[in-house]
Amino acid sequence: MGTQLGAIFQRQLEKSGVKFYMNAQVDDAKPSSSDPSNVGSVALKSGENLEADLVILGVGVAPATEYLKASGIKLEDDGSVAVDDHWRIKGVDDAYAVGDIATYPHGSGVVRIGNSLHILSSPQHD
Repeated sequence: MGTQLGAIFQRQLEKSGVKFYMNAQVDDAKPSSSDPSNVGSVALKSGENLEADLVILGVGVAPATEYLKASGIKLEDDGSVAVDDHWRIKGVDDAYAVGDIATYPHGSGVVRIGNSLHILSSPQHD
């Protein structure tokens, strides 16, 4: 989603009373007393216990490109690989990258295809 877009959503949701626990580590999920098939609370490793009507697990996604660090392929700041409009890795002959490891040129900027919000909001897809 990206930092800027994520911050916009976070501010809007916080206005509605949604609380974010950034970088919190879950220790355990406890069943609801009214319906044991649902989560009723979450215990954090900090010792805090959060009662919940709904639990959403958000996991950050970063390109899995660690193995490319010694290859000489330049990685972008977010760990992705820059490609041209034909998916060729910039600066490397006969090598291609697709998916969430690729940063693809789009309009006047770039986008990682794993970032569906940018793709869906593109004027080309309206």
